[in-house]
Amino acid sequence: MRLPMIFCILLSCLFVKLYPQADPGQLFICWDTSLSMMDRDVEKEFEFLGKAIANKPDQKIVLYLFGTEVIEERYRVEGGDWSSLKQRLENLPYAGATIYSQLNERIEGKKVYVFTDGNALFKGDRLLLEKGSVIVNSALARNEDFLKRTALINRARLMDYASILDIGNRQENADATGNLVTGRVYIDNVPSPHVAIGIKGTDEFYYTDAEGNFSIPASRNDSLYIRGGEKGAVLDYAVSDMDNNKIFLSSKVVALDEVVLVEERKEKLVTKATAYGDIDEKRVGVAIQTIGEDQITDINTNVSTVVQNRFSGVEVKSAAPGQEPELGLVKMRTDWTMLGNNYGLVVVNGIPMEQSSSATNHLARFNFLDPNSIASITVLKGLAATNKYGEIGRNGVLLITTKTAKVPTVNEGQVEDRARLKNNVYDKEERLATPGDSPFYNLFAQAENLEGSFVTYLSLRSLNLDNLKFYLDSYAFFAERDKTKAAQVITDLWELHPDDGRILKMVELCLSQLGKNELAALVNDQVLRLDGGNLQANYNKVHYLGNGSPKGELDALIALCNGGQGFQNLRTFLISKTLDRDIKNLIHQKGGQMDVTQVDPKYRNNVMYDARFVFEWNNPEAEFEIQFVNPQNRFFNWEYSNAKPERIKQGIEEGLTMEEFEFYGQEAKGNWVVNAKFLGNLSETDALPLVLKCNLYTNFGKPDQKEEQLVVYFTERDEKRNIKSLHVN
Repeated sequence: MRLPMIFCILLSCLFVKLYPQADPGQLFICWDTSLSMMDRDVEKEFEFLGKAIANKPDQKIVLYLFGTEVIEERYRVEGGDWSSLKQRLENLPYAGATIYSQLNERIEGKKVYVFTDGNALFKGDRLLLEKGSVIVNSALARNEDFLKRTALINRARLMDYASILDIGNRQENADATGNLVTGRVYIDNVPSPHVAIGIKGTDEFYYTDAEGNFSIPASRNDSLYIRGGEKGAVLDYAVSDMDNNKIFLSSKVVALDEVVLVEERKEKLVTKATAYGDIDEKRVGVAIQTIGEDQITDINTNVSTVVQNRFSGVEVKSAAPGQEPELGLVKMRTDWTMLGNNYGLVVVNGIPMEQSSSATNHLARFNFLDPNSIASITVLKGLAATNKYGEIGRNGVLLITTKTAKVPTVNEGQVEDRARLKNNVYDKEERLATPGDSPFYNLFAQAENLEGSFVTYLSLRSLNLDNLKFYLDSYAFFAERDKTKAAQVITDLWELHPDDGRILKMVELCLSQLGKNELAALVNDQVLRLDGGNLQANYNKVHYLGNGSPKGELDALIALCNGGQGFQNLRTFLISKTLDRDIKNLIHQKGGQMDVTQVDPKYRNNVMYDARFVFEWNNPEAEFEIQFVNPQNRFFNWEYSNAKPERIKQGIEEGLTMEEFEFYGQEAKGNWVVNAKFLGNLSETDALPLVLKCNLYTNFGKPDQKEEQLVVYFTERDEKRNIKSLHVN
């Protein structure tokens, strides 16, 4: 009998040593100080805490402030007065994230009151509690599953005030927003403030804010009207006709203060603009072919490559095998004479240029033309050509109109080359911005180790909650050193801005660069929930759907290209070139891993480039330029700005925030430099940074194809950064 009793005594001592019993005269409070707890209803929590303290007016209180670390503080309550503790809790700074494992070590064996929202930093982190402990939450953005599971496993009590608030808020929001229409007004693609918007049949007006946004009590069946001044006439705009809740107006038909708004009507154009006027397809009796500046994106010093393969029945030949094509050797019809000339006529800004001759082997050169200065190229054949140019136009005419759209002057028989490249020698000493310019970046670098750098980030975050530059500078530092920490940094923006598609896009681009495709796909899904018609998000969804499955990616690409299930009503023709290349290249690279017998034969012939750049950006309302410096140290700029209003509108209205460029041919060989410059946002009050991602493919379409993902960001107007320096073989 004595042995079991001794055994029990020893076991009891061991139990006390392993799980020290708390002083029954003490109250243990664990207070979550992480970033996500800033939106807590602290008065509700104080009310609960006050009742707990009132049960024992005289006691000791141990306070654990926990986040990424645990701070222990002690208070004495006499006569129920806990004002010093309350004042401390009222003035707490909220920063960092929650790591429960550090708190577990402090509260082992103690019944505690834990005030937390259940949002743990690390997946798999657990909160271990003694039976009878209490979990209190008032933050709406809590992890409800975590809280319920923790309470159930630990046999603790859960007081979730947010569940009550959720029910009330859902009802209140339903009542308030059931007939609420929100949108944005653009004038010349710029978000416009102070635009007066009314509901037809009422006398009330609502005005757009500084970013052009409006919110009015209307329904999808209502019509809006917009006017300027007290007697301004009305532009009717059906709510159901709003595309993605956006209204586009032109300054040519609207002035906000005194002038009337007149409805714009979209009519199908049947003319083609050239340097000498508009060509009416009906008048000339043939279907003319034209490409505009948006289709002239290949970075080549030779304009011949712009024309090559762009027009049906048009061929640009080379002077000798293995050489680049020459624009002077353009043919728009089959050879019709053995002794005469078979080459077409090139006309620049209305002036016929010197013509090559197949009879004398004379070659007229056009290397003075800059592809980036061209506004449009039009092909005329048959009557359309000979009616205007007579005999010299019998082989067809290639009309080139430059962006100056002016007829060149002729001095002493020489044509002034308005399209000639000027002042485009790249300055190798130009100062470019780098992540190291940031004071945040340098603070992180001063820490003894990476953990210290991360602690510095967490300590600075509470002071920079709304500073997007802070998160991007922090991301840039950790992306070079630790992808996991970089992902933690950039996903803080996900938690802070779950309903801002442009900021979510920043997060997605960065996660994609890190190779965190599962997380990136989740962010992209959130963008689609906000804007299901976003063309870029749908394109990215296709690639995320593959996620290692070539057949899944191929099927999704083809479905997107053809407007298949899940991709209806999208203007995918805007990215048809990119989709065609993606499909062809996927079949060429991974066709052996899947059955492609049912795939359209047109995708069997792959395209090959020495280098292919696919750019993507987060904000369709940003203006920027991409600079390409060729091996001859000459630069060419592609600009995304309101100087190209239709392209900007595609970005805003369709979500088309992607562009691609290809290098190929002998002219592309050598060292290239690719930079980008931020020109600012369309709205001067918009301080959103620009994040630009580049997918770089070298030897695209070839067996040794390689892919690299690059991300640069811009927070200041006129800031310029290097994207990549590379050698093209």
